[in-house]
Order: sequence, then C-alpha cells, then structure tokens
Amino acid sequence: MFTPEKMEFVQILFPKKELLKVTSALVTEGGLQIIDPGETEDWAKKLDKPSVYGADEDVKDRSSAIKKVADELSLELNFEGIKAAEGEWKHLMAKFRRIEREVNSVIKQVREIDKTIEDKENLLKSAVSVTSPNQLNPEKESGTFINFNYIKIKEDVVFLLKESLAELPHALTSLFETKREVGFLLISLKSDYVRIKEILKSVDALEIPQQERERFLPEKAVIQIRKDIRALEQEKEKIMTELQGIKVKEADYLLSILYRSLEEQLRSDIVKRFRKTETMYLVTGWIPADRSMYIQQSVLSATRNRCVIKITPAENIDSVKQGRVDVPVEINNPGFFKPFELITKTFGIPAYHSIDPTPVVAFTFLFMFGLMFGDFGHGAVLAVIGGILAARTTNVSFRNAGLLMVYAGSSSMIFGLLFGSIFGVEHWIQPLWMRPMESISDLFRVAIYFGIGMISLAILFNIINGIRERDIVSVIFDKAGFLSGIIYWCGIAVAARAVSTKPVPDLPVIVPLLMLIAGVLIFLHEPVVQLARGKKKLFPEGVTTGVMGGIIEVLEISLGFLANTVSFIRIAAFGLAHAGLFMAIFSLSKSMNGVAGGTVSALIIIVGNIGIICLEGLVVSIQAVRLEFYEFFSRFFRESSQSYKPLKNEILS
Repeated sequence: MFTPEKMEFVQILFPKKELLKVTSALVTEGGLQIIDPGETEDWAKKLDKPSVYGADEDVKDRSSAIKKVADELSLELNFEGIKAAEGEWKHLMAKFRRIEREVNSVIKQVREIDKTIEDKENLLKSAVSVTSPNQLNPEKESGTFINFNYIKIKEDVVFLLKESLAELPHALTSLFETKREVGFLLISLKSDYVRIKEILKSVDALEIPQQERERFLPEKAVIQIRKDIRALEQEKEKIMTELQGIKVKEADYLLSILYRSLEEQLRSDIVKRFRKTETMYLVTGWIPADRSMYIQQSVLSATRNRCVIKITPAENIDSVKQGRVDVPVEINNPGFFKPFELITKTFGIPAYHSIDPTPVVAFTFLFMFGLMFGDFGHGAVLAVIGGILAARTTNVSFRNAGLLMVYAGSSSMIFGLLFGSIFGVEHWIQPLWMRPMESISDLFRVAIYFGIGMISLAILFNIINGIRERDIVSVIFDKAGFLSGIIYWCGIAVAARAVSTKPVPDLPVIVPLLMLIAGVLIFLHEPVVQLARGKKKLFPEGVTTGVMGGIIEVLEISLGFLANTVSFIRIAAFGLAHAGLFMAIFSLSKSMNGVAGGTVSALIIIVGNIGIICLEGLVVSIQAVRLEFYEFFSRFFRESSQSYKPLKNEILS
C-alpha cells in the first residue's frame, strides 16, 4: 500500500532437453512476465535467439474452434477457478465436436429464422396495403374471368382514365402517388380485355414491374405477415432457450479445454523470448517479490533441480539503476481500496519507486463526492445499483466499478444524514452537522481547508518521490518542492491572519521571513544550482533571461497555489447546487399541486429526483476526478511506461 509491488528479476538457465518441462511450469504458474534477456543484460545480446518457434497450426486451429463455439454461446472467457482439462486430446475433442455440432445446428436454425424475419420485415417496410371489397388475390384469381393490371400514369391524365373506364365494370385502387406519376391496381373483366387495352394505351399507361408490384399487398396479407413474424420470434425464443441450456450445461467443460489449449499455445509462443547456446536455454523476466518463491519451486520441481535460478531485487539491476530499463509496475491494494485503482489507472500507472496515491484517493474522492452529493435517498439508490452491478458480473473491471458506486453511494448517505436530507426532504430528520443552504460560509470554509490539505499532501508526496529518486534539486526547487511548500504554508498563515474577523495573535516574524527567503531562493535557483554543481557560469542563458525566468517562476508558483486552492471551492458550490435543485423541484411541484389530483406534482418530484441522480451524479463524479487529477496528481505523480503483464494475462488476451 502507498507504493507499487516490490518486483524481482528472475533468470533461469536450463538444459535444452528440459525445454518442454520449463515452459509448462512457467505457463502453469503464470506469474512471470517474460522478457528478452538482451533487454536488461548486454552480454545476453550475444546469445542466439531460438529459430522461429511457435505453436503449430493444429493447436491454433483447435483454440480458434473452441473460441468460436464459446462466442456463439456468448460465453464470457473468465478462467477464474477453472482448471485445465486432463486427458488425451482425442477424447476431449470428441466431446467438443458433439457440442460443436449441437451448437451449430441451433445457430443455423436461429440464423434461418432471422433471415426469414428480416425478409418479411423488409417487405412490410415497403408494402402498400391494398383493400378491395372482396380481398381479391391476384395470384390466386389469375386464370378466372378477372384481369389485374398494375399500371402507372401521369397525374394529368388520371381524370381521362377514370372517364374512359366509367362505362365498363371495374375497380380502380390507388397504390401510390408522386409528383409526376400515380399508380393503380385496375381490376376488370376478361371479356373487356381489348377495350381496356385500348384505354390504357390512350393514356400512355405503363405496367408496373413484377418486382415493384410485390410490395402492393392485400390488407389480409399484411396482417398475415405480421402474424408470421410474431410466430417466428416465438420460435426463436424457444431455440435460444435451448442454446442457453447448452451454455449452462457445457460452460465449464468448454472453458477447461480452451484454457488447456491456450496454455499449450502459449508454451510454444514464449520460447521466442528466450536466448540459447548449443546446449542451454536462458529465460528472464519480472515477478512480484511475494511470488518469486512459487516460480522458483515450480521450475525446480519440473526439472528435478536441473537448472540454475537467480532472483535479484529490481533496484539492484544495473540497467535499472542506469535508467535504461523501466521496471514493470503492479499496484495491488487491499480489498477496500481495490476499486479506486480504476481512478488511479485512468490517470496513469505510478512509476516503480514512486508513491501510489490510491489509498489517499479512496478517502478524498469519497469525501468530495459525499459533500457535493449529500443525500441519504440518492446515495441509497446509487449503492443499490452499484451492488447489483458488482454482484451480477464476473468481469473484474465492472465489479470494481460497481463497488465504487456502492462506496460513493454510502458516502452520499453519510453526508445525507449529516445534512438532514432524504430525497431532498429536509424536515424528516434533523441534520447531524449542518444544512448547506443555511451554512454557506461554513461549507465554503470546509472546502478551502480540504483543498489546503490536498495540496499540502501533494507537496509532501512530491518531496518523498524526489528523495527516493535521489533528486535533491527537485526536492528543494521543484514547483511542488520544499521551498514551494514553505511559500504555500506561510502564505496560508498570512492570508488566514489577514481575513480573520476574530482577534488572533500577531504572526511570528519567522513566518513572513521564511516566505521571503524561500521566494528569493526560488528566484535564484538557477545560479544556486550552477554554483552547487561547481559551474563557473551562473546564468547559462544570460543574466536577463535568468532574472526574468526567476521572477516568472516565483509568480507562477504563488499564483498557481492560489488558483489551485480556490479551485476546491467548487466542492461547496456543487453541494449548494445539489440543495438548490431540490428547492427548484419542490417549488415547481408545489405550483402544480392542484393539477390531476396531485399526480402531476408527485410525478415532478419523482422525475426530478431521477434527473438529479443521473445528471448531477455524473457531473459530481467528473468534478471529483478532475480535482484529483489536476490539483493533486499533477504535483507529484510519476508515470511508468511499463505495467506488469504476467503470462496468465496473456492467456486472456
């Protein structure tokens, strides 16, 4: 906690004949992040790399086939608690092929139904319902005494067509109408065929093509198609239930054979990262210090002690000391703090020797969120939603996000009790602390004090990081270094004395004196550093540039601290906005009290609360994270370019 996991560098030298046993042991244990030995040791670059070595096509094809079936079943590839299947692949794959055939058969049915539904829906989208007195079906009635003509004519001859047809028995149904053309279905007697043909020719009628004609459906046909779609959807639901049954029954088996197949594939692939001589192989990698004994025992047991294993703390590796190699970072905080790693990792992975701020983030984020979103009812809703999300998912990230919501909701509930607010109602319980709208100055004071604490902690963390890096110049002169801290803390004391309305003792002379000395040293930091390093030229870029740079730096540090501290006022502002929104909702609800027997009033309160939970909950989260990142992390955070990626994670990728 407060620092990334201690890492150790592992070197394993073993005979060629033990290759399969060693790779199996490494993959099964899964904790080693394997790297090319030449990355950390110059002498290892002279060793040969293994010839192109990788998993054969049969292994890859087998993994792909199992993954495909898992995808068809929407099976989440979570191998937690899953052991690799045992036995001969011949027997394992025989059972898999049976499952595959069963799944493919069901999937084929589903896809056929989906295609049929899609075709029918496309037909309905373009269909024009045609209603005639007898619901005549052109296909069925063809060959009798009736003729069906699908025609389109220009709009200006419609009257002429109707006038010409007036003396003949017929039915003329409009199909469509555009700016220039009108479409009709003309039903007439076959005995009038010659006369009808002459009339259609006289108005330049064109026959509607068969493909376009299919979309003009009798009303009964449209209704029947909709019934068919509903029946197909019900049939699909039954088939999907069957597919779900296969998933429940065979999930563990599929995961176990897939895990074994992926392990075997990885055993072959990792050899490409080894180095070799004529008789020996060398493998190197990183592992958390508390797991190094397991990898050692696993490899020694697999080779029956026919290997040499050297384990060295990361800080003792020459290439690490020289800064040529970055140690991979694993942050692993205890249970309660684990979900807050999501916030830290969003900003970046902390460098190996630096401070991991996750435990601090846990408390500061919850404090800010609760203060800005303090309501017992709203917090309870968030906590319940987060609890459901955490309980119903096996995905680690989603589970942590759910727990984060639970914690944030719990913080809101606590502040809701402190503020005496339950779904915005403030007369149900008495506040244990204060009501925000009645104690505005107190709320702003709390926000400022909290901001001062956050910035002070950031300065302290930056100094600690500088000491660990043995960067004394940074420790003293950095914008969040020791001298800057003196300016900040002395400035706070001076400002507090200046704005105080109560009689307070005079400030000791040492306070403004320390502030002045710190400011002068920062102003002169360039010549001071040059002098300390034994350089003769105190201002490398010239006196004028150095003086101007010093002035700007002092101003930047002073104004930066002022702006950063004032920025925390937004915590109080959003807390007041939260209470203000309630006032607006209740005021609007009261004005609608007599409408629809109070239903509208109640609806306004319900919808208003939902809106506050969704919209303001999101805004408050963003503001809390923003303050963490820009006012806190930015002053001390050292980011790493390497995160720890053990072999067990490669199986999942």
